Order: sequence, then C-alpha cells, then structure tokens
Amino acid sequence: MGNRRKLTGNGVLVVCLFVFATSLSAENVDKEKAIDASRTIIKSERESFVSGTMELSEEERQVFRPIYTEYRADRDRLTDRAVALVTDYMNHYGKMTNEQAQRMLDEFLDIRKAELELKKTYVKRFNHVLEPKTTLKFFQMENRLDAVSRFQLTNQIPLTK
Repeated sequence: MGNRRKLTGNGVLVVCLFVFATSLSAENVDKEKAIDASRTIIKSERESFVSGTMELSEEERQVFRPIYTEYRADRDRLTDRAVALVTDYMNHYGKMTNEQAQRMLDEFLDIRKAELELKKTYVKRFNHVLEPKTTLKFFQMENRLDAVSRFQLTNQIPLTK
C-alpha cells in the first residue's frame, strides 16, 4: 500500500505541475485559478503522502503535526515567490533583457537560500520533539517530493531565448 500511495502522490504532483506550467503560457486560461487548483491538490497529496509514510506513534504525530503545518506554511510563502518568478519569466519569455534576467537569477538564488535556511531552522525544531532519524526520514521525503516537482516543472518551462 505504501508504494501505491507513493506512486499516486507523485503522479498527482506530475499532473498538477504539468497543468500549472502549461497554464502559464496558454492564452484564455485563468492562470490564477489553474495555479491555485494545482497547489491545492499538490498540498493535499503531499500531506497524505507524508502522514502515510512517516509511521509515527500517536504521541509523535501529536507533536509533529503542528510543526509540520507551520513548516508547510513557511514553504508555501517561498512557493509563492517561486510561482511569481516563473510567471514573471513566462511573461518576459522571448523579450527578456539582461537586466531582467539578472533580477530573475538573483531572486532564484534568494529563494533557494531561503529554502535552505528554512530547512535548517525546522531540522532543529523537529529534532527537539522527534529522534534525528525520524527528522531525517521526513526531510528525505520532502526532498524527493521537491525533486519530482522541480523536475516536472522545469521540463515544462522553455529555456531562455
């Protein structure tokens, strides 16, 4: 069952990211609605995958859940920045200046740096209430889900002209 859930979660992530990426360049599509719908599905599937894979005791679940909720809220704020960056990129695709490209590079690196700092902060928080092996397992899952998401999204975004 765990593998089935894993495949289902990744499959939904792939579909949602494809819809998200293609909606950025499609005409006559309400981009905001497509992005919001994709993110809602991804969030639900991610939560389901994490809770189904973590194998926490009831006591661990009670302390994990509020920290996880805060972590995801903080990650969502970074995702908002990434969505804005991709949208900006697609709006300038084919007519981007070097100055715009540099601004986008700077924002991309700032987002990645903020993601790393956020993870460092939450490793400490999770380790305060869970064993380090459990924290490691959580971040392994997060990294896998992030890798799938990024891979699918970047395959849908054209390279700069």
